Amino acid sequence: MSDSLRAQPFDTSRLRKEGWIYHLNYGLAAPQAASTLPVSRQPVPPGKERKPKRPPRVQLLKNGPGCWEISG
Repeated sequence: MSDSLRAQPFDTSRLRKEGWIYHLNYGLAAPQAASTLPVSRQPVPPGKERKPKRPPRVQLLKNGPGCWEISG
């Protein structure tokens, strides 16, 4: 097979220079600003509020040298 028929990697240098590289669906380079995130105007129905966080009731108990048990 000749070199001209082989698949060549896509050269993005020209696109980067012109600022078009972001149109190739590469995703965001940084997290989206919180001020631009969508916010619902619909009120939260009663009973659907977030529940308060509770600390886990799990304990790590040592049973011997190098032996542990997870309880709770």
